[in-house]
Order: sequence, then C-alpha cells, then structure tokens
Amino acid sequence: MSLSVLADKYCPSIFRPILNRVQQSPIGKRIVSGTFWSVIGNGFGKLFTFIAMVLVARILGKEAFGEFGLIRSTAMTFVAFSSFGMGLTATKYIAELLHKDKERTGRIIGLTYVFTFFIALFVAILFYLISPWLCETQLGKPELTNVLQWGAILLFLMTFMGTQIAVMTGFQDFRGLAIVTGIVGILSLPIYVGGAYWYGIFGALIAVMLCTSLNIATNSLFIYKNVKKNKICYEFSKGYKELSVLWSSNLPIVICGILYAGMIWFVQMMLRMQPNGATELGEFYAAQNIQIAIFFLPSLLSAVFFPNLCEVGGTSQNARYWRVVKKGLGLQVVVSLILVLPMVLFPKFLMRLNGNEFADNGLILVAFSIWGVLSVLCAVVWQVMVDQKKVWMVVLITIFELVIVLFLSYYLIQNQLKTVGIVTALTTGRLISFTAIIFYLQLKFNIKEK
Repeated sequence: MSLSVLADKYCPSIFRPILNRVQQSPIGKRIVSGTFWSVIGNGFGKLFTFIAMVLVARILGKEAFGEFGLIRSTAMTFVAFSSFGMGLTATKYIAELLHKDKERTGRIIGLTYVFTFFIALFVAILFYLISPWLCETQLGKPELTNVLQWGAILLFLMTFMGTQIAVMTGFQDFRGLAIVTGIVGILSLPIYVGGAYWYGIFGALIAVMLCTSLNIATNSLFIYKNVKKNKICYEFSKGYKELSVLWSSNLPIVICGILYAGMIWFVQMMLRMQPNGATELGEFYAAQNIQIAIFFLPSLLSAVFFPNLCEVGGTSQNARYWRVVKKGLGLQVVVSLILVLPMVLFPKFLMRLNGNEFADNGLILVAFSIWGVLSVLCAVVWQVMVDQKKVWMVVLITIFELVIVLFLSYYLIQNQLKTVGIVTALTTGRLISFTAIIFYLQLKFNIKEK
C-alpha cells in the first residue's frame, strides 16, 4: 500500500486540504514521504537505542557511564577531522546532479568514498598513537588507554558510516535509511546490554563498534540498489576531476566541524577536571541521551530538508527557494517546542529512567532542552549557508561562538554551576550563532522581500 493511499485512508478530514496541496508539489511529496519513512524507521531504531543506553547507564553507574561517554565523545571529536566534511558535500551534489549529470554524480560518489577511506584511516592511526598521551594527561585515566585505543576502530567505522548515510540522503532513499536504522536499533538492545553487563566499559565500546559495522553492511546493500536503479557508475579513478569542491565546500565545513567538536570536547574536559568530574559527566551524557531520543524528529526533518533544499536551489527560483527555507524553519520551531515540553515539565522523572542516582539534577535536562531547540534551528540555517556556498562566513561565526562558550564555561564552572554551567554556555553560544547567521542572510539576500 502506497504512502498516498495510507494518508487518504487514515488522515483526519481536517488535514485533507493540506494533504491535497502537498500532493500537487513534487518537492512536498518527497518531503512528506521522506519524513514518513524516517519517522517510522528511526522511531523504532531510536527507541531501542535509547532503551539500550538507559540500561547501559544503569549497569555501569554514573561514574563509569561518564567515562564511557567521554571515551566515545573523544573518538567522535576526531571524526570532525576524519570525515573532512564529505558528508554534506556528497548529499548536496548527489541531490543536485542526480537527474542532470549522472557521470558527474558517479565521480562525486567515487571521490567521497576514496577520500573518506584514506583520511579516516590516517586519522584513526593518529588517534591510536596519541591515545596513551590523551589518557595520561587529558583524561587523567591511564588505565583506560587500551580501551581508548580501540576507539580508533570506532572512529574509522563512524566516519565511513556517516559518509554512507550522506550518500543515501543525497539519493533521498529515506525508506532505505529507515529500514537500516530500525534493524540496527532493534539489534542494538541485546548487543549493548550484553557488552556492558559482561565486560563493562570495554564491552559497551565493542557493542558500539558491532552496531556501527552492521549499519555499514546494511547501508552498502541499499547504496548498491540506488546506484543500479539510477544507472550510475562509480568513478573512483576520475574522482580527481571534482577536487575543486573540496576547497569551496569541504575545507570550511571541516574547519567548522573541528571548531565545534573541539569546543564540546574542551568544555567536557573542563568538567572532567573538577572534583567528581566523572560523575558530573555521567549526568551530562545521561541528559544528552534523553535529548537525542526526544529530538529525533527534528533531526530527521533536517535530513529530509537538506537534499530538497539543494534541488530547489539548483533551479535558481529564488522566491520559491526562500519560501522553502521559511517553511522549513517554521516547521522546526513548532515541532521542537512541542517536543521540548516533557523535558521541561518532567525533567526528574526522565532523568530517573537512567537510575535513581541520576534523578537529583533535573535542571540539567531543562538546560539541555533549550540547547536542543537552538541546535535544531541552527541546523536549518547552517544548511542554507552550505547550499549558498557561504560556509566561510559560518567559520567566522563559529570562532566567535567558541570563544564565548569557552570563557563562559570557565566562569560558570568556577562558580560551582558545573554541568548546568557548561550546558548554559553551549546554549548561549548556539543563540549567538543562530542570531548572527539570520542577520547575515537578511543582510546578504534581503529574505524578507522574497
């Protein structure tokens, strides 16, 4: 049964006029279809992943869960280097060129895979070599050196998986992504719980790697299917012809990714260096897990929004383009404000899901909710800046955000706010970044008149 038939059969009559209007727009139909499949697949996947992480937090306890989160966060910080911004570039150019230039689309995919593989391998080896130094001097946990070195494999796998997801997003195969996320999410529950229960922090890390590997294998099948369906040939040997996109798109994206990931890592390290720092980090990651679970829908909307935005942008229909931007931003505001309500109204109850020892600080979840809303809005305007090739301006804004967040985090931590303090600083930084980008777009494109 098709999506349109399901909608006609089950959609309330009050929404039928809106549905009919959407069905008349090719872009609208793709956004609705992509959102539908993303919600179904990711809903199941995120639910099982969330339950798995809650159980891991209960098994490990607050301090050990904080150490596990810091190891994973440290590895993910290096993903900003290893991904080299290839994800957004792949999504943008595949969505833009898929029906116009299949040969160039094949070259973009080939360049994406080859470049990602070698950069990720290089960064993973570097991460492995510096892990003893990180554990000794930065984390203050030399006994975790072997565990962190295994994180080099996770770094490589996460980088490659992110690139695959970007390629599938460029193809707008949200049904395939939904199936993959649902399958991996369901299987992650016994894998995560078993790993944490029998082998502690190391077992939890191995569980993440196993689930990531399963994701990569399943993604590969769907990517192959899309390549065959669209009659595209991989052009690994001719990918060098597209190297120019690395300067115009990738380099500023990489710099922004490194700056933001480094900022998150540094404020976490500030917290880690405080008395009971690992325990504070445990609260941070527990609240973050709840935020990710609740805000999965806005994240999906962003993933669906970007390739369609790139396609509209490629048509040079300016008025239509900015209408799509405004509607996308408005939709994210409405959805985010609805989702944020349980985090604001029932913070202690939600934190208690991770275990009774996490229930004392419900205020951190309220702070996370505000940070989540601003991050969602920043994602929309960030995508606009990428599509309009104005990423270098975002680099400048991100540098300013980084300086504000680091100084404010230090000040608030010194005033004993600790976890709530760093989330407040991160929220302030997101607000500044969002306001600055909106101001720039208005100044540059005069979007009020569009």
